[in-house]
Amino acid sequence: MNMLTDNVEPILKRAGCPDDLMQSYCMFLHEGRQDVKIVRKEISSVFQKHKMHCMHRHMPMEGSVTFERKKNEHSVYPDMGLYIGLEYVLCCINNGIPAYITECKRIRNVIESVTIVFGLRCMPVSF
Repeated sequence: MNMLTDNVEPILKRAGCPDDLMQSYCMFLHEGRQDVKIVRKEISSVFQKHKMHCMHRHMPMEGSVTFERKKNEHSVYPDMGLYIGLEYVLCCINNGIPAYITECKRIRNVIESVTIVFGLRCMPVSF
């Protein structure tokens, strides 16, 4: 692989990312070029706005969000919505906020959506 994907794989694996989605995402990172930069910039902006909103309201940054596969089959990257979800997981973790993929809906063995839970309340309890 390369530096871009070597750092991402272990993080997403710990966050519960299915192997087939992770492989597809790593290929996108490797081949996507400008699209990768656009996705990362946009999701980082959304994440930072949400983080500031929570700080101003003295609320913990936690919750859940679902990202879906594009319904348009003619898209160059039909999994773009799922990739945005994975970028959100990476944004959370890189900012010290735990994030996990808790649900992965499949139709005919194709991932249609992923639900991500983030924040301190989502941390698994282990003894």
